[in-house]
Amino acid sequence: MFDQLDTLIQKYLPGPRHELRTLDVGTATGYLPRHFGALGYESCGVDISEEAVRHGTEQLNIPRLQAANIEEYIAEQPFPAVTNIYVIEHVPDPVPFLEGIRRNLSDDGIFICTTVDSDSLIFGVAKILYRITGGRSFAALERICEVHHLNHFTRKSLDHALDRAGFEVVERFNRNLPLRTLTLRPLQRLAVAVLYGLSPILNSWFVQGVVCRPKPSNPQ
Repeated sequence: MFDQLDTLIQKYLPGPRHELRTLDVGTATGYLPRHFGALGYESCGVDISEEAVRHGTEQLNIPRLQAANIEEYIAEQPFPAVTNIYVIEHVPDPVPFLEGIRRNLSDDGIFICTTVDSDSLIFGVAKILYRITGGRSFAALERICEVHHLNHFTRKSLDHALDRAGFEVVERFNRNLPLRTLTLRPLQRLAVAVLYGLSPILNSWFVQGVVCRPKPSNPQ
């Protein structure tokens, strides 16, 4: 996933990595800034958790991490590339959150965002299982729709939130979480593998991602 993000950044912002500053919003302990830093970027990260940032800084020795709320954070200079990976679904009010990202993005920069697609086949199957069992079979839905997910986005609703915050989508990408990383029983693993196999046929993936540009300012 991190390498895919690097490829997208290089596609839209070609040039030496050491000349490019990146900001990861919702970075937790800073694994993405560490990976980007190893590639040569001047990579920064912000997260609302002081404990997570402290662990990343003191225990993992990852530089340029800061505990901050993006709605209030203002960088000294806007960043050409901002990432937000599996975070927006945890945010109570997505539009002010995205507006905070927009304020910290340069006018010619790119913003990359990923989240679960609530219109995906695997999400839909989990909801059907929950409904037909009267709520007794909730394990699949609980795995996908975790209790700390405060918002759920279809492609349309994600586009709407981004538009309200001043972004326009220039590219979409989709993916499934690697099957090997999921803790599943054999029958569950088989079921997920079948659904994953249908993803390219139905164009239905567990994760949706977008590359955005700031919308052009209206001429005065």
